[in-house]
Amino acid sequence: MSNQAKCFEFIGLWGSGKTTLINKLSKELKKQGFKVVRFSDFDKQKSSKRYFEVIFFVIKNPLHTLKIFYYFIKIYFKLSPFDNLQIDIFKTLFKKHFIKNIFLEKNSDIILLEGAFHLLPIFSKMNKLSNREIIFSGSTKNYCESNYIISINIDKDLALKRIEKDKEMGFDRFKGSKPNNILHLLDLMSENENFIKKKFYSSKNNIFNIKGNDSLSNKTEYLLNFIKDNL
Repeated sequence: MSNQAKCFEFIGLWGSGKTTLINKLSKELKKQGFKVVRFSDFDKQKSSKRYFEVIFFVIKNPLHTLKIFYYFIKIYFKLSPFDNLQIDIFKTLFKKHFIKNIFLEKNSDIILLEGAFHLLPIFSKMNKLSNREIIFSGSTKNYCESNYIISINIDKDLALKRIEKDKEMGFDRFKGSKPNNILHLLDLMSENENFIKKKFYSSKNNIFNIKGNDSLSNKTEYLLNFIKDNL
């Protein structure tokens, strides 16, 4: 196995089960002896350690840090986030890009991500980005040996039911938006996800499609075999 990590980034409508699937896959892969990292692993660290890792990366990579800031200032004006939801998502996009850079300097086998290609589709002006800007949203100073997009295809009505259930449990993904507005956003996200996948097909990156309506156990087993076959 190469010393470079392989990145598997999940894309799919909010409510399609990406986080649940990533957590299940991480647990199973770790049982089998693989070194796996997720964004939630970074968030679980003490705040002092998180700040140290960010500061250390900036000191170690000043030119690339400037490149990141330049890129995000540029796409901020192109994406034009216009409400609190989109502004929060943009902040998360910036944060997760930094964390991905930090992960790629660690010794790991597999990185499981809900990253840029999960967040970009919420922006109504995503199509204003150039192909290079869209692909750069997943790029970093240290590259994954291979990048895979795992696309979870799910019916938007089922996604809406899961979103509403999460809201009842205190997790409001869409900041109090009404169901009709959420359906409109899900349509936008679906359209933008297809746009991103076309860009990745043209860039010869790897896209793997799975059915979101399948059971968690079936999806986990299917993806475990896919991930191990590509290590």
